[in-house]
Amino acid sequence: SYFFMIVSATAQRAPNVVVIFADDLGYGDTSCYGATKVRTPYIDQLASEGRRFTDAHAASAVCTPSRYCLLTGEYAFRDDYWAPIFLKVGLIVDPNQTTVADVMKRSGYNTACIGKWHLGFGEETPNCHWGSIRKELKMDLYRRSNKIHIYRFGIGKIC
Repeated sequence: SYFFMIVSATAQRAPNVVVIFADDLGYGDTSCYGATKVRTPYIDQLASEGRRFTDAHAASAVCTPSRYCLLTGEYAFRDDYWAPIFLKVGLIVDPNQTTVADVMKRSGYNTACIGKWHLGFGEETPNCHWGSIRKELKMDLYRRSNKIHIYRFGIGKIC
């Protein structure tokens, strides 16, 4: 599964930022880093035209803690989020907490999360909706398209 964070600049001089955050994707699993069994031409193009993040370290090997750390800059285990969070849980990121989206928005960027979430929903099921996540975490767009899970949301577009 995957998690994309797309940040686009509103100012002409600021670069676009795309973070591809994937479960079980190793350093050498894309062809731009030497993989030969699976071709990844679009990732290769992004890598050749942009900057590569080559010295990454994760505080956890599973989805919820690693995503929590990326968004908040905090170690997830300090807040007892050491295991995956699935559907029947409220949002675990405090809406008042500064996130990477807040920091980027202050610099004039538009933000979006696309893909697997595993950080809880804005309210507990059965009434969970993506709109509350977007509103509470101040993302311009959140689109969930992982068909493996029970909840599916409508098609959105990035403007």
